[in-house]
Amino acid sequence: MSPREHRELRAIMFTDIADFTRITAGSERRAVELLDQQRTLIKPLVEEFGGNWLKELGDGVLLSFHSTIDALECAVEIQKQVQDVKQLDLRIAIHQGDIVILENDDIIGDDVNITSRMVPFSAVGGIAVSEKVTRDMSSHPEFEARFLVEPQLKGVKKIVRIYSVVSNGLPQPSKKDFDAKYEKKNPLIRPVTYIAGIVLLLGYFGYTFYFRGEGGAEVKTVLKDDKSIAVLPFMNMSGDTKDEYFSDGITEEILNRLSKVEAFRIISRTSAFSFKDKMTEMEARQIADLLSVNYIVEGSVRKWQNNVRINTSLIRAYDDKSMWSGSYERNLENIFTIQDEIASAIAEQLKVQFGEIKGNISTVTTANSSALNNYLLGRNLWNKKGKQDLIKAIDYFNLALKDDPGYAQPYIGLAESYIEMNNIAEHINKGSDDDDFFPRAETNARRALELAPEYGEAYTVLAKVAEQYRKDPEQAEDYYQKAIRYNPNYSISYLWYGTLLWKQGRTDAAFEKLEKAGDLDPLSATINARIGRFYYTVNKDYVTAYEYYTKAFEIEPDFIYGFENLFYIDLLERQLMWNKAEGLLLRTYEADSAGYGALVGLTRYYLNMGNRQQAIKYYNKFYSTYFPNYIALNTKIDSLGLCEIYQLDGDINFHLNKDYGKALDLYFKSLELIEEVQDPMQLVNIYYCIHALKSEEKINEFVEEILYDMYGDIPNEIKFAILGMDAGYSDDETKVAGFIKMLDSEHSQNYKNYALAFIFTSLEETEYAVESLEFTNEYKLVKDLKLLTNPIFDPIREDSEFIRLIKKTKLKKMDSS
Repeated sequence: MSPREHRELRAIMFTDIADFTRITAGSERRAVELLDQQRTLIKPLVEEFGGNWLKELGDGVLLSFHSTIDALECAVEIQKQVQDVKQLDLRIAIHQGDIVILENDDIIGDDVNITSRMVPFSAVGGIAVSEKVTRDMSSHPEFEARFLVEPQLKGVKKIVRIYSVVSNGLPQPSKKDFDAKYEKKNPLIRPVTYIAGIVLLLGYFGYTFYFRGEGGAEVKTVLKDDKSIAVLPFMNMSGDTKDEYFSDGITEEILNRLSKVEAFRIISRTSAFSFKDKMTEMEARQIADLLSVNYIVEGSVRKWQNNVRINTSLIRAYDDKSMWSGSYERNLENIFTIQDEIASAIAEQLKVQFGEIKGNISTVTTANSSALNNYLLGRNLWNKKGKQDLIKAIDYFNLALKDDPGYAQPYIGLAESYIEMNNIAEHINKGSDDDDFFPRAETNARRALELAPEYGEAYTVLAKVAEQYRKDPEQAEDYYQKAIRYNPNYSISYLWYGTLLWKQGRTDAAFEKLEKAGDLDPLSATINARIGRFYYTVNKDYVTAYEYYTKAFEIEPDFIYGFENLFYIDLLERQLMWNKAEGLLLRTYEADSAGYGALVGLTRYYLNMGNRQQAIKYYNKFYSTYFPNYIALNTKIDSLGLCEIYQLDGDINFHLNKDYGKALDLYFKSLELIEEVQDPMQLVNIYYCIHALKSEEKINEFVEEILYDMYGDIPNEIKFAILGMDAGYSDDETKVAGFIKMLDSEHSQNYKNYALAFIFTSLEETEYAVESLEFTNEYKLVKDLKLLTNPIFDPIREDSEFIRLIKKTKLKKMDSS
């Protein structure tokens, strides 16, 4: 990829003139007229909505936008404008994806091809959009869409779900009108002469069935030699909602037994239980498709007095066929025998289907019904994961052990509760006065293993303790491997093991484990966010990272945990979704009002938006919370914290207060604390402060320090920016030309366009300054340059071209009173 080529997430639009070939057949003049009309009418609209007119492809046009909502608004306006133009009937498709922007501003990438293949699914005069676009539409009630089809588009490997925009008075397509060339999904119906061959192929490779879901949508379930099962929440038939914990607990125990069989792929509780309130509305095969499994276990539980009745069945997903069902009625003392019988019966049915299956389904349990009841009450509370819920869960687990000291499950319940309590203490309640959660977790996990030596979850806890508390990664890895050996379907083992490998730099192995965790628990917010973070930090694939984080926050909208939300905030800002980013920052602050990330994030957010009052409010909270400790401890990490405080205060005075003397003092204070400059852009701010204070002596001194690398190994582009600005303010055009020439010869693109913009602004050459910034994506204009508030750009701020540039960032200056 050449220096000026780069990747970005863009909304991609294709337009196409319906029946163009027929209309213009034999009339080249009519073809030219129609294309001229299209160009004249559409191009100004594209510019108005901040889009890029990339190229014309026959009668079609390829466009890109920085936001899907801009693309949608533009598309609606285009369809309105062309209504009165004879024979200019357009189909429009919009998709969002990762594209490569070439030096000539052309774009390439798989998502460009996808968009072009979507066009024929649009009604004439309508708009077809992909599922990615509908996600952004969800927060804009003025737009509505309905699902159309999920075709296998020609030349496209991935499946694309296509929708039609139904709002804004747009026409809708009829499926019989689709003229796209795509590989259709057909049932397995073939002439008789092919049947024998097909049967052989099905027996060898597995087979695929298609059926129509609700609303005519095609749903696919693939049946292979993949023994994948989802155990759905058993229905509580006791007539008392207070017994819900019992039916949930029975479900979870059966799930846990099946999980111990390595040959099975058992979907984790988090994902399976996400359908708890939807099971009456959805068919088993629809749930199976969403969870990517081939079999569903469902059932019901009725408990009365000291008796229990369990009805359960194993369903093959693609045809809703019950492969097995059973009904069990016993007293509560025999409940664990029933659970073993159910799990064994399911395994036996799959053995008939697939052959020998190895694994020990039986689990060491209790014959004490009171112990069982207390354990299930504790596990029900543990699954809620709140601090008070965990405290109550610990009480119930201890009650269970009082009833039966030889019962292994409550010990692991305690161990896992203390791990969760430690997570809360670390990420939310930092002021906790209880710092022995890890030792307690370890003690209980070891006791569980004394009673049940092959308890995989206990080894997972020991691995976490060894890794995080005892700082012994080799021991931790050994424990994780044992955990997976004894319970190959426990998603947390893979999640934590993958994270350990990641920390060690073994990223390929780490991703393999994280991906396995996602396969076992596809609807876990935590796992989706962790995979998203991997794509963000390791692969620098911000598009895929955004998709995983979006899924995580759709699953759990109040997902405020560690730094995951801060990564998602950055991804939202990369898409210029400033309001959504602000909302998440504020929720983060509500969850932890003393959190470093939330306070710094909010300060910088309002600084970028020009909201002086709010920026100062959160900075003051940050200062009062962290400054005294940083001063008292005086370690290297606390020096970095002090540096952050001085930099933030300097930025507030530089960008918002325009107090250049105070900003200068604070910037120099931050530089005294560290060995090298953390943010080279700070040096540009320092130069401008000295320039604004009109101290010729200090200017010359600082320029000399820059020339002689007194501030360490800073990028050449920053040096040339400062030297070029100094020449520009002095009207030394010869020197300016020299520095611009030097910048043009630089291969690095990190600061090159910024430097050119600074220099041209010093000359008040607005056109060239804006042109330099056109190569910078809008996210960096805001985060790096602080375009809305940066005083360096004040000389050109009122120019229409600069205003247009601000508009592209989607920034709206806030009231800073």
